[in-house]
Amino acid sequence: YYTDDNGNYYTDDSVVLPLSLDSVKQWLKLDVSDTSQDDLLTELIQTASRFFEFYTNRILINKIVRYTEDLFYQIYEFTIGNFQNLLYFRYLNRDNEWTDVPADLYSITSEVGNWRLVFNNFSLVPQDLSISKPYERLVIFFVAGYGETGNLIPADIQTGLLNHIAMLYENRGDCNLC
Repeated sequence: YYTDDNGNYYTDDSVVLPLSLDSVKQWLKLDVSDTSQDDLLTELIQTASRFFEFYTNRILINKIVRYTEDLFYQIYEFTIGNFQNLLYFRYLNRDNEWTDVPADLYSITSEVGNWRLVFNNFSLVPQDLSISKPYERLVIFFVAGYGETGNLIPADIQTGLLNHIAMLYENRGDCNLC
């Protein structure tokens, strides 16, 4: 997994690339049947993908995101784009046991680029938070991304990735420090 500046972490165990090697080879005008550069091209696809995800705060291929918080708030706003679904919302109770927050206590709204988890009635929020652990007492796991495969990524984003990969490929050069 890897983390962002806010401490959220993402699974990165997906073997699904947002672009196929064949589409990258065609974009670079390489022989599709030549496999001698497949490892390099795979690295470049991964590099361009991570660059895109970091700078846009959008996820290309579905990943599980873990968000932690210390306290309950009326509204949790997430700028991590492409929300798919909530896996669970739990808190650490006074007995130091993870407990699901009842789904009828909150609602989820989603817009392009961000989504919100809002408590319907904040006075009903559980009051038995752990006192032995003052941080990361709430955890929200959700899935974000354009989908399970790269063909669900919008065409303009695919083109941007291909252009970034072409720039990386054409400017790779020898480097004794790498």
